[in-house]
Amino acid sequence: MIRAFLAFLETRGMGQVAAHELRETLAADGEAARAALVAEGVIRVAPLATTHACDGLGCAREVRERPRGTDGARRFLAVCTRSPRECETVHLAEDELSQDAIVPDAFSGMVRRALRIDAPLGAARTTRAGALSGSEAPVLLGEQVHGGASRDVFFAQRPSAPALHALLAERRHLGRATLVLVPTGRGIDPELLARHYAGHVEIAVLADLLAVRNGKVVAPAPLRIVPPMLPRSAETRATSPANDARRSVAPDGLPRAERWGDVTFYLVDDERCIGVEIDRRHRRLTAIDLGLARERTREPVRAFDLLRRICEGNGVFDTRPWGGRENGKQIVSELRKALSAAFEIPGSPIESYSRSAKSWKTRFRAFAAKPSVVREVESALAGGRGRRGGGRSGSEALPDDPGGRLTTDQPRTSAPPITAPRAALPVGTPCAPSARA
Repeated sequence: MIRAFLAFLETRGMGQVAAHELRETLAADGEAARAALVAEGVIRVAPLATTHACDGLGCAREVRERPRGTDGARRFLAVCTRSPRECETVHLAEDELSQDAIVPDAFSGMVRRALRIDAPLGAARTTRAGALSGSEAPVLLGEQVHGGASRDVFFAQRPSAPALHALLAERRHLGRATLVLVPTGRGIDPELLARHYAGHVEIAVLADLLAVRNGKVVAPAPLRIVPPMLPRSAETRATSPANDARRSVAPDGLPRAERWGDVTFYLVDDERCIGVEIDRRHRRLTAIDLGLARERTREPVRAFDLLRRICEGNGVFDTRPWGGRENGKQIVSELRKALSAAFEIPGSPIESYSRSAKSWKTRFRAFAAKPSVVREVESALAGGRGRRGGGRSGSEALPDDPGGRLTTDQPRTSAPPITAPRAALPVGTPCAPSARA
């Protein structure tokens, strides 16, 4: 993936940048990602910097080269050019002035090739088809065939700029469909992103559409959710039919659950994982464990993010942040299938959609905190009711929970609104092993 590079592009823009700064940023994407961007011509070596920043705003020292040292290394001075001088003279080495260039034309060409976008032709070049470098206005990349029809494709390097809203308003009333690509989901209003998740005018996050494979930046293969597999032992292979499916690793180390009410999911501090408890035994599961990761990249799909947000709502949720109702139903369906395959419990883990409450509710228990913490609070409340002869409402916030996320009972109508989906997180690091609650 080139997620870190695209985040850098969104905040810093294109053109010449300090080589060490870009190198540190791309370390998060890996050496293969940098090599692919260099091979595509998107990153190139640029001339040494001719200025060096001063302490004051809008001020920079002039860089002057000194005679080489005894070891032959190039040496430089950064000198204040004001009279009288206001900044100290700074001695610099060559690597402190090294720069790389992010080349706009090469970046546009890479995106067009990966996503099969035809460059704009003729009169279309004069319509918002400007230079990417330093531009806050969306730039026309070309047109793409989607669903049997052509649509115009734009790139908004700075999605937080007002120019994006102007483009969306303009394209909404045109007969031709539109796709607007943004580098990441960080710099755009979550409600705006959700509203244009699909439809006549669509916004897509480029970080979710590009991957690195065989030294090239490409569009990843279409998503196919595959339940996690565990290799069978030699004994099992000898006694089982050849086409017998291998079971999920998710229930390993946990007692067998006969019904969904025996299963509790809960949030843990690691966003790449989800906690699960059955009969007071618990373990942390990754998206891969639950079959909620992309087959090739191993990154979580939206249904895994939905499962974490279900815990935030204590088992009650809606899918408005993911766009229209049909899209939300698809994500819920993906989660249902994955959980049913992982735990092999009869029946659906999620109840049917409630039109009156405008939400879903799970058949398993879901908490924003560890179940043992919830049990302690429930026990304290039960003791308090016995002493006082009464108690608070079941949907009231529990003690030590000023945010009100934990409740003893969670009716459908008390579900907090769900915010926009987070970007997918890598699932490379294993979670903690099984333990007692």
